[in-house]
Amino acid sequence: MESSNLSGRDGFVLGPIVAIRNRIILAPGKSGMIDMVLGIGESRGTALGLIEKYQDRRLSDRVFDLAITHSQAVLQQLKIKESEAQLYGRLAGSLIHANSLPNKEHALFSKKNNCRQFGLRGYSISGGLPIVLLQIKKPSNIELVRQLVQARAYWSINGLIVDLVIWNEAHPKHRQFLHDQIMELIASGNEIKITDCPGGIFLRISSQISNEDRVFFRKMAQAIINDSGGSLEEQLCRCDVFKGASSAVL
Repeated sequence: MESSNLSGRDGFVLGPIVAIRNRIILAPGKSGMIDMVLGIGESRGTALGLIEKYQDRRLSDRVFDLAITHSQAVLQQLKIKESEAQLYGRLAGSLIHANSLPNKEHALFSKKNNCRQFGLRGYSISGGLPIVLLQIKKPSNIELVRQLVQARAYWSINGLIVDLVIWNEAHPKHRQFLHDQIMELIASGNEIKITDCPGGIFLRISSQISNEDRVFFRKMAQAIINDSGGSLEEQLCRCDVFKGASSAVL
């Protein structure tokens, strides 16, 4: 680690940050745990008050204990494993911090597609929320549906509202079977009440969507998961899912 102090100044940057340096010395073979608390306040005084408050080790330990208890309760309620929660968190982080188009490109995208966005309303989707699109062909890949239905519920509880759009692309022979499987998963997670409404789940038969609208859906989606690409974790590791509006202009 460098020995020099941080400058204490900000520069000409696109995204300002707060950088904090703390020196930690560990003996060979030893490990340590670092607790990081992030907060925000409407004023400098409020922020300083939070800093002073949580310097009390007993209080900060109590806060961490409560956070762990709350997190475990949410996982139990949604029947989510810790490893799955971390996976959903990775996907959520990329949705929140999606690689935005440069300003000029974003303006061009909006101008060209403003009128087309109204076309999404024909599918009961406003386009005002982030879109996560799942394309599934094989009933054997139903695990992807289960994970994304869980992820949407997990995100919602934690304040991230998205439209989960599922395209049933199965062969006509298996289409109804896959549809029933998906609806059963949605119903078992108590998500049936939020189908076809903002921040909910939208199940559509892809053959009933025009090619033009299919292209537009894919351009608008912040994340696209395809059951031909392997598991959700594999697609996240390859960054295959982030091919939506942030990467293309019609």
